[in-house]
Amino acid sequence: SFSAILNVPSELYSTIQSGIYSALEGDTVLVSPNDEPYFENLIIQKNITLASWAIFEEDLSDWVLRDPETELFEVENEYIANTTIDGSHDTNGENKQSVILINSPDNECIAPVIFGFTIQNGGEGTELKVDETDEGEPIYENLGGGFLSYNALPTFNYNLITNNGQDTDRGGG
Repeated sequence: SFSAILNVPSELYSTIQSGIYSALEGDTVLVSPNDEPYFENLIIQKNITLASWAIFEEDLSDWVLRDPETELFEVENEYIANTTIDGSHDTNGENKQSVILINSPDNECIAPVIFGFTIQNGGEGTELKVDETDEGEPIYENLGGGFLSYNALPTFNYNLITNNGQDTDRGGG
């Protein structure tokens, strides 16, 4: 069978997550640029490509440049700059605040592709059990404000991951 392209937003898929839920293995969820960010916290549990229109660009060699005065990076590609996933609304609940949570189903290792987004405002990340005390009590930490990959091997291409988490231990990716 052939892979499908699921366009977001559309009549069928008003949110990125609805496109992800409907996608089958190997499909592409193609997200249109938007003047406003997509306020979503995404969960990916299958081998799909999640892409902005930047995936159609022939040359992305100068997609981001460093401002010589501020030394900050600035996105030059209009599709990456205008296809922003903003995790500040905690759409999956307090314990799943990563902008993108990539979590393989049991006994699998998924490898989704994330291509051409600005990924921002992921909060403190997603709560994970990281250990146990000597008494067998679980120890939890919040990890991955921008994204958290758990038992997965995602590929990130041409993404700006910015302003995620309050410190370097839990923010970013």
